[in-house]
Amino acid sequence: MKRFPKKYYPILCLILMIIISGLEEFLTSDGIFHAFILSNKHILLRTVIKGSYLIIFFVLGYWGLKHLSIPWLKKLWVYWFLLIAIMGAIPKLYFFMFKQEMSENSHHFYITFYDAAFTPFPFLFLLFISFLIQKLTTNAAPPA
Repeated sequence: MKRFPKKYYPILCLILMIIISGLEEFLTSDGIFHAFILSNKHILLRTVIKGSYLIIFFVLGYWGLKHLSIPWLKKLWVYWFLLIAIMGAIPKLYFFMFKQEMSENSHHFYITFYDAAFTPFPFLFLLFISFLIQKLTTNAAPPA
């Protein structure tokens, strides 16, 4: 029985990210549990669910980028998710400390970064950079 080629692992991760992103959107953001999750008495549950999605996306992306030939893409992925975690945690910490929401403008600024983590676009962008670098390095090699 043949094994699945490792060069297709990043594409498999992208497909899984699209599926998980759709599930997250369907179940929590605009779907079945939207009204339940958005109530203020379930803010801890919402934070746990969003945090688990964030961890799943991080692990999938790191696993997919591990199989590419460019090692610094993994570091870029880690830095991106550190930024996302910090930007997502600021409004949550503000709410837990002061028991009130942030102002509308600042809240949207932080949530925009946080919601960007639940789409496959950052991973797709890094895949595009990887394939572009591979094409440029193979085309730039002098003929033997």
